[in-house]
Amino acid sequence: MSTWRAHQRAMDAEVDFEFGEPIELHPMISEEETTGSPAPDPSRSVLTCIGVYVTPGSRATGESGTIASGMARSEAGVLTAAEWVSITEDQLGDPAKWGPAVSNHDRVYLPERNSWHTINSITPSATGRFNLQLVRVQEPT
Repeated sequence: MSTWRAHQRAMDAEVDFEFGEPIELHPMISEEETTGSPAPDPSRSVLTCIGVYVTPGSRATGESGTIASGMARSEAGVLTAAEWVSITEDQLGDPAKWGPAVSNHDRVYLPERNSWHTINSITPSATGRFNLQLVRVQEPT
């Protein structure tokens, strides 16, 4: 392992220790594959991990904080309703293998906040912390 990767993992551990919270990723079958509403996917297991929940107004630094702090490039704009979780690649695994692990339309439960979300998109990261863009949902299915 390169020195940079060792430093990255050490920093990720610090970030998760200070700002992380438990996150549950619940596999779902998308609406297109069912009768119009998402349904649990019994072929995949619930994944429990630690991640950093980010909302507008956060002043975190890095890729996530750039958008939340309003410092995004002007053509991208600031997303006023953006919410996401940042999770290390070590917890999610290789993106080429994400099919069975996590995908768009899966549900995210934040137990400490008692809130449910749907994954809208998954953004890879050069720093090894993937961002799962979220949409809040009212009721779990």
